[in-house]
Amino acid sequence: MLRAVIDDLRQIPDVEIIVFVSDTVSENVASPVAQFSGSVQCQRTAGSVREFFVRSGQSLITLLNDTASAGDRILLIAPECDGILTSFLRDLECSLPEDVVLINLDSTRSQLFADKFCTFQWLNQQKIPTISSRLLANERALSILNEWEASTPHPNNVRGQNRDEIDPDTHVEGTGRWFVLKPRFGVGSDSVHKIWLPESSWNRDGSSIHESPADEGQIDFSPEMTAEWILQPFVHGEACSVGLIGGGLARPGIVLKPAFQKIRHVGSQLQYSGGSIPCSEEYCEIIESFGRRFLQILGPFNGYVGVDLLLDTTNSEPLKIVEINPRLCTSYVGYRELAIDNLAMHLLQFGESSAVRWKSGRVTFGLTGPDRFQSSDEFCSTIDS
Repeated sequence: MLRAVIDDLRQIPDVEIIVFVSDTVSENVASPVAQFSGSVQCQRTAGSVREFFVRSGQSLITLLNDTASAGDRILLIAPECDGILTSFLRDLECSLPEDVVLINLDSTRSQLFADKFCTFQWLNQQKIPTISSRLLANERALSILNEWEASTPHPNNVRGQNRDEIDPDTHVEGTGRWFVLKPRFGVGSDSVHKIWLPESSWNRDGSSIHESPADEGQIDFSPEMTAEWILQPFVHGEACSVGLIGGGLARPGIVLKPAFQKIRHVGSQLQYSGGSIPCSEEYCEIIESFGRRFLQILGPFNGYVGVDLLLDTTNSEPLKIVEINPRLCTSYVGYRELAIDNLAMHLLQFGESSAVRWKSGRVTFGLTGPDRFQSSDEFCSTIDS
């Protein structure tokens, strides 16, 4: 994703790019960036891209101040877990000159959406459909996971099936149901588990936690801070997402094409592995309508926000929000392949138009880039066959 963003920025005339890469990132992230300078020596300068590795413990603000040209736009690409993204944003918001624009959601809303339980509370306050959530203490969550991994087969297995092959919509009456257990402050699909629990577990594990917040009042960022896991009932639906690009105070926000998500079952874990853009026409209509409403609720912002959701058109309430990602998401690598326009221009809020032109067709993408683009004729013939 980092390589894709840099490549798009390089296409914009009169833009010089300075890339700061933390030395804590893995080599498979850092190496592709180095290709733009023609060398793995990250201190070298070549073309319009210069690289610096941020040494552990070195302040990003200090590094910017030590750089001859800190730039007039800054885009942070960082995970929201462990407070990393929010911490960087707060430092920059307090220290940057007024004429430097931060191309990110602000630290307050980033903190809100980095906390999946606070996100659940906020969505309830905004009357946006979401999935019921309960907080679990670490000890209880780890105990559940250990018990689940040890239960082979689990009570609902039938001959010839393992626990990952069972239809999540079916269960034996009274024995239990599927749940999702995931980190409260996780990023992406890291450590997201689908587990089978007795029905009584929902009430027992959530008995001391308020499931629904008051309709009004501030979100509490510190309820049960030792409770770093979330338990949710498994909800059936098509996993989808939609990207939003902010226009700041001067431009309208942009709702990008809705995407299908590819979710793999690996053991008990649910793992995101890419997707395809766009969704079906029916799904696009529902999700784009939600996206326009969500932009109004969210208000003006800079940067990129990704919304993960479930869609079930057989339900009277077909759309439920799963998570809100306050950062650039993997789907960017698919969006840039399908877009006629340079999406980086919209991120920087350059140009006169705030509308994105799209190719006619569909793109499938993985975690590192697009796998295939099908033109509309090719895509339609695939469907017909």
